[in-house]
Amino acid sequence: MDSETDLKNEFAEFDADGDGRIDRGEFRALLTRLGLRRSGPIMEDVFSSVDANHDGYISYAEFQAWWRAETR
Repeated sequence: MDSETDLKNEFAEFDADGDGRIDRGEFRALLTRLGLRRSGPIMEDVFSSVDANHDGYISYAEFQAWWRAETR
């Protein structure tokens, strides 16, 4: 991913309901699309590690930090 715009577009694509955050279902779809099928407990662990403030959603800032860490 080359630019901030590309990353924002990617986030918007995963934010299926357009509410500005990624919920657990959307995150599961994101992992599946990336070919990373995970069981419930593992998916929950990954989700919790990305959801830095533990509000039950992944904000754009949390997504951005996770994406950049994963693609280094």
